[in-house]
Amino acid sequence: MASNGHFRKRSNATNNYESPSLTPPSARSSARGSAVNTVRAALAGPPSTVTLSEAGSSYSNSGHTLGRTGLQVNSGSAASLSEKYSLSADPATWGSAFLLNQAEPDDDLHNPDPTRDRSIDKAGPILTFRGFTNLGCLVLLVGILLTLLYGPILRHTPFTSLTFIHSAGYPIITWATRSVLSTNGGFNIGGTNASGQVPSMGNWGLIDMDTPQSAYTTTSYADGSEWQLVFSDEFNTDGRTFYPGDDPYWEAVNLHYWSTNNMEWYDPESIMTANGSLGITLSKKETHGLDYQGGMMSTWNKFCFTGGLVETSVMLPGAPNIMGLWPAIWTMGNLGRAGYGASLDGMWPYTYDACDVGTAPNQTLPDFSGPAAALDTGGGVSQSGQWAPFNSGYVWFNTSENLIIPNPDISVLNTYIGGQYQQATSVITTTNQDCYETKTQCYGVYGFEYKPGFDGAYISWISNGQLVWTLNQAGMAADPAVNISARPIPQEPLYLIMNLGQSHNFGFVDTKHIPYPVTMKVDYIRVYQPKDAINVGCDPKDFPTAAYIEQYIEAYTNPNLTTWVNDYKQTIPKSSFLGQC
Repeated sequence: MASNGHFRKRSNATNNYESPSLTPPSARSSARGSAVNTVRAALAGPPSTVTLSEAGSSYSNSGHTLGRTGLQVNSGSAASLSEKYSLSADPATWGSAFLLNQAEPDDDLHNPDPTRDRSIDKAGPILTFRGFTNLGCLVLLVGILLTLLYGPILRHTPFTSLTFIHSAGYPIITWATRSVLSTNGGFNIGGTNASGQVPSMGNWGLIDMDTPQSAYTTTSYADGSEWQLVFSDEFNTDGRTFYPGDDPYWEAVNLHYWSTNNMEWYDPESIMTANGSLGITLSKKETHGLDYQGGMMSTWNKFCFTGGLVETSVMLPGAPNIMGLWPAIWTMGNLGRAGYGASLDGMWPYTYDACDVGTAPNQTLPDFSGPAAALDTGGGVSQSGQWAPFNSGYVWFNTSENLIIPNPDISVLNTYIGGQYQQATSVITTTNQDCYETKTQCYGVYGFEYKPGFDGAYISWISNGQLVWTLNQAGMAADPAVNISARPIPQEPLYLIMNLGQSHNFGFVDTKHIPYPVTMKVDYIRVYQPKDAINVGCDPKDFPTAAYIEQYIEAYTNPNLTTWVNDYKQTIPKSSFLGQC
């Protein structure tokens, strides 16, 4: 109803009222008065229901209707619903008793009686189909929620601030439906990652990615069995350097190799890869008070192996007819670091497991001062093993069963057999005279194969790709003349060393004719082991080294500590053989 007292006709789907602009003033007053009187008449009579008509229809109750296009209210005599169910505010007038202790007709619905209801309420079996169905639905619902509602949920614990709990659904499903993926040729100390992918992290694996597949296996020189590649470096990437931290396996030293009176200073600057090979250069250069500079690098405490075959392809420096250069590719036990005197003092070259006179100090024969040349003409390689304790007169049991030289025309027993600090088992073999820096610059294959321990143990040396001599362990048997026990073929983990230097300790050095700078080039170095005897690592269970090195780390990192007692201020371990324990 509008504020001016008349109805308006609307044009929407509900009740439509007349607009005031469509009604003349005289008609408007008449309509207003008529409507008011009609409504008043309706309100004066008994109340009746009033409904709105929809879609042009109308509903009626007792003859009272409200049309779609107008409002019409008529009175009737029937009682309304509000009158029929109207109750007084006082419950006492309702016709029912509402006393606390007075029974009512519907009390049985609200007051349980255990005696009366026993037959109805008695417990039934727990394990019912319906019960399992209910529990199954709950479990299924929880599982679905855990699976679908994946995401971090924050949890607070007394000992941590916020902890992320992730749904277990998808990881479990992924694990249950996983498939074994190929490593695609991936390999490393720790293997490839969980997805089977090969990480793209550069060429850092134990096996160089540039190693050809044909070199992944080789044949043993001793028994012809197939051996497996466990380490390789092809040196194909030019510009590699070997300062500390540059390479995962190799590290060049910066020191003077005083223990053999070397004439040069070893500097990492002298070692670099170029044109697909490693070059170690010896140059005539004043540095650190010396007249020459060379290089030495090793895999100490980074890559070690026990048993196997070391094979390397090398172009020798200089010329085959000029004496004095000392290129070397060799190995040493990981408990001694080459060039760090304190770590070697009393340690190298011992490979021994008995407590007898062999462990006593001053077990030396000083009449032998150094190695002597065994070949009068041409270049050769000395392929040796150093031992301690020593045989009487440094003479090992070099019988025909223990010393095997397949071709005496190119290999002869070295006349140098030992000195103050070592006993040597050595053979000198004539090299390929073309595989020198000043010749055709070909590469020769050198190396050694060995089985550690005692029974059936041996060392075989390779030159020009051929087996040139073998030392069987029986050659280092116990020597009653000096009361020492048998010495095993080295059982401790060995690491690789490469260097180029010169020293008068090794013989005459023809500095007038050596064409400085000279370079030893290495095309590759590879290590193989029997497939059933893979043993790679510097801290194996049977011959650990890590704890000892960590305890005496300064001896392995400070080259100025030349001796164990005087410089490093350590004590020599006591010996029960000498009655010190």
